[in-house]
Amino acid sequence: MRKKKMCYSPEEKEYIAAMGRLHFQPEDKVAIVNQVVSEVGKRATQGQSDTGAEKTPEDTHKERK
Repeated sequence: MRKKKMCYSPEEKEYIAAMGRLHFQPEDKVAIVNQVVSEVGKRATQGQSDTGAEKTPEDTHKERK
């Protein structure tokens, strides 16, 4: 078994961090999806569309029909 290296160069640290971002656990994927869904829900309750633009009175009138 190889001994784990204790000191890394800045390039090695960057590589390790990048690999960590690529290979996250399925639980992390669920957390990310939940975060995105909650942010979209907050926008919807604040009167913003998916594009981030505020709804106009015409938009709300169209939704009521």
